[in-house]
Amino acid sequence: MTVIAGPILLVGCGKMGGAMLGGWIASGVKADDIKAVEPDADMATAIRGEHGIEVVADEGALDPAFAPRVVVIAVKPQVIDHAMPPYGRFVGPDTVFLSIAAGKSIASLAGLLG
Repeated sequence: MTVIAGPILLVGCGKMGGAMLGGWIASGVKADDIKAVEPDADMATAIRGEHGIEVVADEGALDPAFAPRVVVIAVKPQVIDHAMPPYGRFVGPDTVFLSIAAGKSIASLAGLLG
């Protein structure tokens, strides 16, 4: 099995995002290699306690020098249009974006990132 190397940014830590996070940790991804954005304070606290990863309430609180290799968007489709644009700052030739939002085309996601 290949483990993703480099920093991972998880946006949204609900049921699906949380399940992926647990799987990453179980497969050997180090907690130090993962940062998460989760606006729900209770959920953020639980994630910090369970997995020991850095969790912030919005992307603006991330270290400006942070450069994820993978950005996983795990928010509900009805909020993705609002949630995704700030992450356009991470777009680059070495960054992979993955969205699990149902019903959203690659073209619409690319448009949201700028």
